[in-house]
Amino acid sequence: MNNVLIVFASATTANRVKSVLRKSFGIDSALVQTPKALGVSSGCSYCLKMSAEHLETAWKLVSSNGLSSKGAFDSKDYRKLK
Repeated sequence: MNNVLIVFASATTANRVKSVLRKSFGIDSALVQTPKALGVSSGCSYCLKMSAEHLETAWKLVSSNGLSSKGAFDSKDYRKLK
């Protein structure tokens, strides 16, 4: 199964999203440092790694709450999805 990475500027925001995804939707995700090969940050950033099947739900949560994200990417080829 394919995974996606949703990139955030801070671990705090990523952890908040992770918590809501788990508690409200039963979606598991992992907090990981953003791979340098992704090329979206000059400094530290963090991302949530999750199954691609949950991308739409997670993205709606991020966008409807005005949270800052640097985008969503395929975890294998780093293609931008959102």
